[in-house]
Amino acid sequence: MWVWAWVWAWPWTSHATATPLTGFFQQHPHLPPPHHDPKVGVAYQEHHATPATPASLGAHAPRGHARNSLVRDHFLTKWRKIAENHSLHPMNFTALKIIREKKVKTFHMQVSVTKDSLQVFRDHVQVYHKDGSPTPLNFLPHAGVHVVVMHPQRGDVMLARQFLTHQPSEHKNLASCLASLSPGRIVVVVAVPEAVAFLGQNAIRELEVIGASRIRNLAYNEAWALISHTPSRPPSDTEHLTNTTATNKKKD
Repeated sequence: MWVWAWVWAWPWTSHATATPLTGFFQQHPHLPPPHHDPKVGVAYQEHHATPATPASLGAHAPRGHARNSLVRDHFLTKWRKIAENHSLHPMNFTALKIIREKKVKTFHMQVSVTKDSLQVFRDHVQVYHKDGSPTPLNFLPHAGVHVVVMHPQRGDVMLARQFLTHQPSEHKNLASCLASLSPGRIVVVVAVPEAVAFLGQNAIRELEVIGASRIRNLAYNEAWALISHTPSRPPSDTEHLTNTTATNKKKD
């Protein structure tokens, strides 16, 4: 009884293991020919492309480029790129130094305006401050328009002025100051709520030149701040503003 069971299981095992291996991996699916209109002539041509081997192009050389003898085929991709850059394009340390010197530095600017003070911060360091505690005559010392000019690379404060534009003629001094700034400077302009009382058109135009596109919409009891760069001015505009300022001084 035991011998019969062993002999019966052997053909079944051979049949079970051999069946999946026959036909499934060796037979290729038959693709039918493409259907086309019999009235239209179509020509078919088989094309077998021979792939390019690494030996013909070089393991590192891209298609269409010459082989670099200084780069070894056994280099990793990272070191191949480094070797190609250093061998084909040597580093110019003088040019690199000039580029680093001309690189624009980034500053984090912050302006804080309250009823008690006005503060300007550069990289979280206070560079300008004006106390706004009211006087016995109910006058705010930080009232008006404040202009702070900074160096674009070092970040040093080059000019800091306050214009009491709630007085009738102070807007002329503000316009003259903004027009005299050199191009490329970092300029911070802050207006305390009473700054627009006598803010004249010439001062408004100069503020628009440096980027204050909505200064005309500023209301009486609103605070306003602008951080921008002074633009390059044509010589004609500078001469016109200088003549206008000189004429206003003669009239005064």
